[in-house]
Amino acid sequence: MKKVMYIILLCLFIILGSCGKKEVEKPAETVTPEPVEEQVIEPIKEEPVVIEEKDYQLQLVASKDIYIVEDTQKVLSRHGYKTSMTKRNKDGELFHRLRITAFLTYSEAYDLGIRIKNRLHLIADYWIEKVK
Repeated sequence: MKKVMYIILLCLFIILGSCGKKEVEKPAETVTPEPVEEQVIEPIKEEPVVIEEKDYQLQLVASKDIYIVEDTQKVLSRHGYKTSMTKRNKDGELFHRLRITAFLTYSEAYDLGIRIKNRLHLIADYWIEKVK
């Protein structure tokens, strides 16, 4: 019987201990945001626009055989390209060169070279020469 009494007393202590004041939830504290530093945005420095000079020519053929250069010139003239033939002596050998006569900017010459190479398939390679 003593055991039962001890158990009942123990249960009463537990029940009475839990019946105390309930904790009241505290309202959440409002946090004021810290002021944000303004970011200084530097203006973009614009690069000066470089205007390309029209001082380039497109060289399409250079060969010792004049007939190769003349045949290429005929095909190009049929497609509306104005060309000129020049000669150059290099290391005792005479080379015949074929160039587009127009003076172009470097990018125009590059684009024209690709266009002729892809369109006509008779030009294996080309050179962009700065006219002195």
